[in-house]
Amino acid sequence: MHDRATSDTEPRSRPKRPGPAPAQATGAAGRVLGLQRTLGNTVTADILAAHPVQRMVSEVQGAFGTWTMHQTGPTHPTGNAFLDNHVYVHRQTRANINNPWQSNFAVLEYIDLDTGQTHHLDSFNAGSRAHHSEEVIFWTLNERGTNYRPVALFSDRKPCGGCMGPTIGPAISAKARGFDVPIYYATDYPPGSQAEISAWWQ
Repeated sequence: MHDRATSDTEPRSRPKRPGPAPAQATGAAGRVLGLQRTLGNTVTADILAAHPVQRMVSEVQGAFGTWTMHQTGPTHPTGNAFLDNHVYVHRQTRANINNPWQSNFAVLEYIDLDTGQTHHLDSFNAGSRAHHSEEVIFWTLNERGTNYRPVALFSDRKPCGGCMGPTIGPAISAKARGFDVPIYYATDYPPGSQAEISAWWQ
């Protein structure tokens, strides 16, 4: 099932509060979850360095998820069902944008743990938050209160540290429940290559 987190004409703001912390969170882990609940997704890199947020949250939920980065080349089909069936199908939309440098397309595959169904949420951003469409996906799931496990993520540009540290990393670490989540991208970032992005979507 496909869903859209935002559009290039609908910039989203950072939610103030994620969902409630698990009731069993106590001690140091409970204090860290309280910090996350208070700050939402604004936990900065220095806070992450000072507090092992990712591992503590994961231990409360009984797992510690990881992620691996994969730059994917322009050959299609790739042989990867996620990329071929749920990302590349958007190539016409991606080809028709007016300013490719001011846009970024991202897709997350996730499992709704309440229903067992697999879903795909995409975000196509432009403007001041063009390079952070990945963040919008996770913020949207937080806003909806979705109980999910991330399976795979694609982004035109490799998610930068400012995106991985506060948002993507903690979300995967807390939600992946011991699984590794592959993160695919068409071009490294920074600096990013429009030629590589365009070639991937041909």
